[in-house]
Amino acid sequence: MVEISRRTLLSRTVLVAAAAAGTGLGVTRAVHHKLALPPAPPPQRLTALLSTQVRLLTGYQRAVTALPDQAALLDPLRSDVAAHGDALRGLLENYPGWRLNPTLPPAGSSSATVAATVAGLTAASKAAAAAFSAGCLAWPVTEQHASQIVPMLGSISACLDTHGKVLAP
Repeated sequence: MVEISRRTLLSRTVLVAAAAAGTGLGVTRAVHHKLALPPAPPPQRLTALLSTQVRLLTGYQRAVTALPDQAALLDPLRSDVAAHGDALRGLLENYPGWRLNPTLPPAGSSSATVAATVAGLTAASKAAAAAFSAGCLAWPVTEQHASQIVPMLGSISACLDTHGKVLAP
């Protein structure tokens, strides 16, 4: 029979006990898997305002084409509206879900087309200014990006209201 020293027996016993304890901890420990969730989409109000802006820009472009004698008046205003669209798209970049589905939803009750006349643009600018003003006033202060969105919506509303006054006879 092979003789084993107490020290060897004790060290092997401790080794086996440690291995058993480690195995036991690995089996009984709960494993928490993190699921990848898609990012939240941007607020519906913001995409609806962008849709309103896109329709207004389309109206300005049609009016510039249809009324070449008014182009000197309409071109700077159209440039402002185009800049508003760029600013709104910049705000939407704060919401990663925007990149997954960048299509524009219908903007609700506003008309689908803007008449390519100065009177049509005046009415459309005033309606868009009212929509942006309402969006600015109703925006939740607790929303993460409110400090960027609220001033932008207010600024766009003021600009569009000015457009309405410039275009009015």
